[in-house]
Amino acid sequence: GGLYAKDQKRGSGTSEFTRNHYYPGIDPAGNQLPYYDGWLSINTENREVGIFRTMNGETDWSRWNLLTSEMPLYLASSEKGDYSVLKHDSPDGSDTTMIVNQEFTVDPEIGHLLRTEDFRIAMSLGWDRVGMNQALAAGLGTPQNMVPHPTTPYFPGEHWRTIHTGYDIPRAKSLLAKMGYSDADGDGYLDRKTDGKPLSLFFNATARYFPFGDWLVSDWKAIGIKLTASEQAPYAGSRRIEPTEYFEMFSSTEGGSNPWSSGNQRLVNIALHNGSPGIGQYFATRGEEGMAPTGGDPLYQDIYGNMAPDGTYPADITGDMLKLQEMYADGQVVSMLSPLRVQLGKEMFKINAENQLKMGGLGFAGLFRALKLKRNNLRNVPKNWSPAGGHPVEWYYFEDGIDNLNHPGNRSKKYRS
Repeated sequence: GGLYAKDQKRGSGTSEFTRNHYYPGIDPAGNQLPYYDGWLSINTENREVGIFRTMNGETDWSRWNLLTSEMPLYLASSEKGDYSVLKHDSPDGSDTTMIVNQEFTVDPEIGHLLRTEDFRIAMSLGWDRVGMNQALAAGLGTPQNMVPHPTTPYFPGEHWRTIHTGYDIPRAKSLLAKMGYSDADGDGYLDRKTDGKPLSLFFNATARYFPFGDWLVSDWKAIGIKLTASEQAPYAGSRRIEPTEYFEMFSSTEGGSNPWSSGNQRLVNIALHNGSPGIGQYFATRGEEGMAPTGGDPLYQDIYGNMAPDGTYPADITGDMLKLQEMYADGQVVSMLSPLRVQLGKEMFKINAENQLKMGGLGFAGLFRALKLKRNNLRNVPKNWSPAGGHPVEWYYFEDGIDNLNHPGNRSKKYRS
């Protein structure tokens, strides 16, 4: 590309990139891209330090670590820091989607529950998305499943956008009772079947998603589930779910509105980071590694004793993950808006909404790569995200050719926050 790594000093927390003088990209006037000479990235000791340094005007361009709930703070400091705040909306509709790990076996009872569709639906019904949207996303989001915007070709329909997402504590409790769970000791939590202890789950959140995991602690307490949320990962982006974890929360701007637009999408288990590592790895390696589709296995049964159908993955109780992979492969070889691909895309989102393997939370709230902050003298930054290239950084330039790193105290003379 237009930049290459000059010096990545991992120990010092800095990464430096310099322009590629042989880059063939030019603008319409024939000027070679990129316009600037280099890029210096500095990692701070924690997110808060980075945010305050950014608000002090020490960052030219940021698209990470910004939280919608903190937007009033960013705006209040924008004139002093000589920067502007942008909100790049994405049509993907998955700002706080919770992946439920289907391969968990460390605690057999919990593993059985996570593989039970009724349990996943109960957790979804116990999630007060409306309240969470108001409290944590400035009311900007839309409570829904992981489905794209209605204006996109693969939108599956209003029914599938909201199925199982209504806040319905009585129905959630009814499903948990159907699975044989009750609170015999009256401590407010359901009792495990194996040892009588409180039914407990945990969620190791990254910095961006910890407030949402913490919100679920009180929501799920109301239906008798004891959730512990902790901020274990300092990096604010998504990461792949570990085999020893129950959940991962993620957002998407890559593939959520078009399952075939990126190998980094999360709707289908096609890689290690798509929610069930072994199943994704098997697909990604063409069967050389990962969990093979050998059919039912008692180790991977659900709470009712159901096992995977013959010819599917042992952890795929409904058979839906294999079905989604096959649909993904079928759609990969036809054009983007062909009738077959449109049909497959809608069906894939329908399946996900129905089985709740990936529980959607909020869409269109601007929680992931959507909030941007730029110095006012950094120009040519797009006003909104585009599937054609949301971050064309090779085009950025400084007003009058004067950068901020080498000119402390520099402020824009032409543009305001």
